[in-house]
Amino acid sequence: MPLEQARDYLTSLPGVGRKTAACVLLFAYGLHDVPVDTHVSRVGTRLHLLRAGAPFNELHDEMLALTAPGQELELHVNLLRHGRRTCHARAPACQRMRAGAHVPEPRPVRLTARDGTAPAAAEVARPQPRGSTAKAITA
Repeated sequence: MPLEQARDYLTSLPGVGRKTAACVLLFAYGLHDVPVDTHVSRVGTRLHLLRAGAPFNELHDEMLALTAPGQELELHVNLLRHGRRTCHARAPACQRMRAGAHVPEPRPVRLTARDGTAPAAAEVARPQPRGSTAKAITA
C-alpha cells in the first residue's frame, strides 16, 4: 500500500496519531517516515531544522522532507538519543557538544508551576523507556 494510504489508514484507528503511525511504518515496515516526538522536535527546532511552535503534523512533514530515503531510522534514533542525553528541555548541555558554539541559545523554559511553586518531583521525573527499542536508543 502506498505510504500516504497506509498512514491515513493507521491514523483513522482510535488512539493512533501521526507519531504512532510513523513508528509502525518505519520500524515494522521500513517505509520512508520519521516519527517526531518531543525530543526530536526540540532538537530539530533548536537546530533551526523545524519551525518553533509548529503543529506536530507540520513537524512530521518537514522532518520527512529533510530526510533522505534510507536514513529515516538513523536520523530518528540519533535525534532522540541526543535529545535525551544532551539537548535536555530545561538544562541543555550545549557546552558538551563540539558544535555547541553554533547552536543557538535555547528559549527560556518555565521552571515553576503556574501558581509559582516549584514542580513536584513526580512532575520532573520521567519514566525511562523499556524493552529492546529502549536499549537501542539509550546505547
